[in-house]
Amino acid sequence: LADPALTLYDRNGSWLAYNDDGPQGLDPLIYLFKAPYQGNYYLEVEKNYYTSGTGSYFVEATDHVPITDDHSDTLNNATLIEMASTGYGASFGEIEFADVRDVFQLDLSPNTSYKISVLADDFDSYLRFVSAAETDDNESRIIWLENDDAVDFNGSEITVSTLTDQDFFIEVSPYFPNNGGQYQIKIEPDLGDDHS
Repeated sequence: LADPALTLYDRNGSWLAYNDDGPQGLDPLIYLFKAPYQGNYYLEVEKNYYTSGTGSYFVEATDHVPITDDHSDTLNNATLIEMASTGYGASFGEIEFADVRDVFQLDLSPNTSYKISVLADDFDSYLRFVSAAETDDNESRIIWLENDDAVDFNGSEITVSTLTDQDFFIEVSPYFPNNGGQYQIKIEPDLGDDHS
């Protein structure tokens, strides 16, 4: 079957999970499913809505080892990008399958403009410049800037001017859910346009 899709139902026929394209191309994968009860479940295999035809397929259900996340998706555990004295900083990362985002804390100087770029070949990246919101929920965010396709189809870029020394963060996420791959973050002083 060229491009199958999986739907998981409980014993009463209620929908539990769905996937079309997993991390290995067109093969679907329902990942991180925790069974709420012991007993029967029903798995439906069908062709993708946009494809036609029939074919054979193989279904496997296994316990799995969770995929290790290289960078946290929370503000509290964000990876710090340390800036060099020249005003430049960089980091590398990977959006793993089912990874919502990677979060980085920035060490920026106040009253300075920076250009922050994400370079990605494997997926369409989405970049957000955020700070923590002053609420009871310490993971609430204020989104100051966001960008999708400033560099090329997969890259993203924003220019920021920090006026205070409060904590700022960037979030790198896939534009399309369940996509991912390796990426590079580049931070450099924004020198503006050198030509009028």
